[in-house]
Amino acid sequence: MSDFEIHKERDQLVISLEGPRVDISSVSELRKELLAYIEAAELDETLPGILVVDLGELVALDSTGVALMVNLQKKVVESGRRFQLRNVNETIHKMLQLSNLAEFFRITS
Repeated sequence: MSDFEIHKERDQLVISLEGPRVDISSVSELRKELLAYIEAAELDETLPGILVVDLGELVALDSTGVALMVNLQKKVVESGRRFQLRNVNETIHKMLQLSNLAEFFRITS
């Protein structure tokens, strides 16, 4: 089961996913909670210009976790904001490359 922690850094909202994995067993509840938080922040205008998802504590991200990242990025970009992935480990980065999504995301360290 994955959980998350949210904090602000300057003009960024950072969502730190707590591992060890985001997969089919945990993604449904995580998706619901994250999207609800983002929608609420958009409504009260507290969502900063950049949303960063920190994957530093994750060991693995399966295809449902990748789909969640794609959905989050679409939602954030539709609202006129930027989306970034941070601290992507080598295993997850390779998975993103193999699925042709490494260039889709802005990945920072």
